[in-house]
Amino acid sequence: MTVCGKGFVNASNSLCHFVQGGADEGEDLRNAAIRELREESGVTSTEFLAETPYWLTYDFPLTVKDRLNRCWGTNYKGQAQKW
Repeated sequence: MTVCGKGFVNASNSLCHFVQGGADEGEDLRNAAIRELREESGVTSTEFLAETPYWLTYDFPLTVKDRLNRCWGTNYKGQAQKW
């Protein structure tokens, strides 16, 4: 989900940011996505269009990870996400 109004600048120079957050233990992923959208944007009317059939994962390159770990004082790892 992308919410325009804050965060990253897209090609049309409007501000956008991906809704962030996670599912609570045992929470249905679609319900979690709708809850996060509502919490971060105030949007209360949604329509489900599609979902990736698998989890998407990433990690940062080691040089970036080292810098993040020094700044945040933690052993930062990438994430697994469902879109």
